[in-house]
Amino acid sequence: MYIRNIISFEDTWAKLDSNIDAINDINEFVKSITVESIQETETRFGKERENDELLSPRKFHICWENTLKASNWVPARKYLSEDTDNRSYYGYLGHCSGEVSLRLITHRDLVNRWIFSSTPIAYKNTIINLPVAIMLTQDAENILWGERKPSMMATNIEKTLAELTALSPLSHSHPFILIGISFEDGDIDVVNIESAQGIAEKKIVINRAIEFPPEYHSAGLGILSYFGTVLREKYPEQEAKVKIEQDEFNVRMIIETKDGAREVIEKALQEYELVITGENPPESFYDDALKVIELKTELRVAYTKIEGQRDLLAHKGEELSNLKSLFENTLRNNPQPPALTVSPVINVTTNQTNNTVINNDILDISDEIKSLISKSGSDAGTELRLLDLNESVDHISSTASPDEVKSSIGLTKLKRFIEDARTIGSDTNSFFENISCGADKLKSLACKYNSIAEWCGAPQIPRVFVE
Repeated sequence: MYIRNIISFEDTWAKLDSNIDAINDINEFVKSITVESIQETETRFGKERENDELLSPRKFHICWENTLKASNWVPARKYLSEDTDNRSYYGYLGHCSGEVSLRLITHRDLVNRWIFSSTPIAYKNTIINLPVAIMLTQDAENILWGERKPSMMATNIEKTLAELTALSPLSHSHPFILIGISFEDGDIDVVNIESAQGIAEKKIVINRAIEFPPEYHSAGLGILSYFGTVLREKYPEQEAKVKIEQDEFNVRMIIETKDGAREVIEKALQEYELVITGENPPESFYDDALKVIELKTELRVAYTKIEGQRDLLAHKGEELSNLKSLFENTLRNNPQPPALTVSPVINVTTNQTNNTVINNDILDISDEIKSLISKSGSDAGTELRLLDLNESVDHISSTASPDEVKSSIGLTKLKRFIEDARTIGSDTNSFFENISCGADKLKSLACKYNSIAEWCGAPQIPRVFVE
């Protein structure tokens, strides 16, 4: 067989590909599985009983296990026998060698358990760093099943990719790789599943926020945006990405780098701030005369925009002074409290009573989702969605500001889940109809969502559906 598909969470595939011993072993295991080797595989019933079934999923599984047994890879339970508390979870890892685990999966329930239970526990306890699962492509699945219809719970790499893509970005902080294998050779298709946080957060080196008064908004936005050009020109080797997010007059500048070189980025930001506030001339920033001219032009544009707003203010001098102070407090890591809030988040004051209520609502929602997971039974699609939703909600910090909660992946996914559950004919709607007190549980989730949404200003579920 041949490797044809790779589903990689974040950059996990690159890490596996650089592990020469592990990737060579996996390639050899896959290549050793052929039509002939499956046909010749004996089951526990003996070869004669299988003559009328030369190819079958059961024989394929046995053939794979025999291949692993003949290698130096060790079954997970033996490999991890000292960690008795979690041995039941580690059985789903398959076989292990060094920091890599390898498991063949053809059942939908096992995909969910492997991604959301077994591998996170093993990774958290530093047992493994690179969990890998082998899955069939759809064409290989068809060959093994022949004219028989595959089991309802059978799965393949294409189905799994569709489900994970629909859930992306995942609120998952642990690496994993799914490899699709086929009887047909061809190009390898690599798909990267994005992370909402966790692994992806390590790329963010600077996260600054500022609320611009209306008269400064256009000028300030231009100056912040131009910093992306500055980084590309002064430090092209950093591969930095500058993102500007707007919410009315609130602006957030997020800087990500591939290698997380925070010191270099902060140094560039400090030098840029000195030029903007007039403490250093533009000539000190660039050696290239053309780039100096471009920077001066950008600054002139900003101040011209401020000039255009002078009729809105009483004094022009105060206006220009405020602009300089604004950027000084925003771009510099100033130990003194600035007049405007400058921190990884835009601060919104709320009272302790509200925080306590919201914290309780978040905890209640998490408990209710866990209860629903236990009731998902054979509904693998809903189980997968609930497991991801549970991780997303768990990442909503009870100490976060309303703006952070409003923009969180967890709150967004919770709203989508509730809306889908209200849609007649959807899988989620059918799930709630088939469990005890499903309508009451859905209303409870919606009420708690609305409580949080009202606090942070997020869209609410119409009251008619929660009363």
